[in-house]
Amino acid sequence: MASEEFQRILHSKEVDLVIIDACVNDFTFPVVDYLQVPFISYIPSAGFSWTVDALAVPPSYSYVPGGGSSHYSNMTFFERALNTFGME
Repeated sequence: MASEEFQRILHSKEVDLVIIDACVNDFTFPVVDYLQVPFISYIPSAGFSWTVDALAVPPSYSYVPGGGSSHYSNMTFFERALNTFGME
C-alpha cells in the first residue's frame, strides 16, 4: 500500500480489470470495491473457506486438493472422499 505506483493507480482509478491471486489476499477486495471495476480472482487451490464464501463460489474439494492437504490433483476416489469431507 505504500508503493507510489500503487497509490497513483488507486487515486487515478485508471483501471479496467483487476486480477487477484486470492490465496489469503482478502484485503484486495475492498480495493476492487473502491475502484468499481470487474475482477478475476484466481485461487490456485481449493481455497480457504472464507475466501470461497466471500466469492460465493461452490467448493471444489472433490477434485481440487485442499490447502494443507498432501493430495495431488490425480487423487484416487478414497483420497477425493477424504479431501471433500475433511475440508468441510
